[in-house]
Amino acid sequence: MILCLFLGVLLGLIANAVVRQVPRWLRHQYADADAIAVSTSGLRDTLVVSLVSILVLAAYSLHGQTVEFVALAVLLTVLVALAYIDDQTRLLPDVLTIPLMWAGLAVNSFDLFTSPAAAIQGAAVGYCSLWGLAKVHQAVTGQLGMEYGDYKLTAALGAWFGLGALYPVLIVAVALGLVSAAYRGVVRGRLRMPFAFGPCLACAGVAYALLPPHWRFW
Repeated sequence: MILCLFLGVLLGLIANAVVRQVPRWLRHQYADADAIAVSTSGLRDTLVVSLVSILVLAAYSLHGQTVEFVALAVLLTVLVALAYIDDQTRLLPDVLTIPLMWAGLAVNSFDLFTSPAAAIQGAAVGYCSLWGLAKVHQAVTGQLGMEYGDYKLTAALGAWFGLGALYPVLIVAVALGLVSAAYRGVVRGRLRMPFAFGPCLACAGVAYALLPPHWRFW
């Protein structure tokens, strides 16, 4: 347990460093750099480290000292970092989403969370399904509802947990997105302003990752 606590804090510090540095790096990669917010907050630092530590403990309670625990600890750390970065910058950087997808395919080449075939199918369908929905939304409304980072994060979650996991993950993510949109529209009067969907996907992925295996019916 002591080692688990140490690992949780260590991964939390790594996630916090990523949350701090990646937005700065993105400012140098994009022409519209001023549109990318870069902020520092002691409260945010504490929240990131604490959240990652709690999630790592939850993964440990579920899997114990296993390879599955180590893999989930890394996944949860990256998901927390992506959620914060997308909320801050409205971007899900390839430098995190693409390695996360390949990591999912790699761990499942050993049948860790699902079969290799299901992982490949999950990655492909995860990307294509959100891409298709975004194109339909764009054709109907004239606005692109999601960005490529959302497609890649969905593909990464499909690679980690397989094709069957996409259904509950996307249902939860869409539900969270609707709640967020309602809050922004009713409480804050910002219904027409774009908002980040990445945190919704990340939260849904965290929820599925920490769901006991015998509770998964997909």
